[in-house]
Amino acid sequence: MTDREPIRLGIDLGGTKIEGIVLDARGRTLARRRVATPREDYAATVAAVAGLVAALEHEAGARGSVGGGIPGAVSPRTEPLARTTQFPSSSLILM
Repeated sequence: MTDREPIRLGIDLGGTKIEGIVLDARGRTLARRRVATPREDYAATVAAVAGLVAALEHEAGARGSVGGGIPGAVSPRTEPLARTTQFPSSSLILM
């Protein structure tokens, strides 16, 4: 794979695990990894996601765009994610 072939990375940030997948332009799986989610440590969680993305890109042999998902409730009044298991005192704002 060259850097010119588009790849997409998906990150699932859950309460117990962070899982990532790399797909090529045809939707074929190029790499998949899973790591434990750090508990109640925002900086460690961000570092774990960044490390997972770097490892997946290295394994795939290319860099790509990243999309992610986390469980939580969206506040109907303010719209940002109001509550998550990863960030219970959440000041996390998603656009």
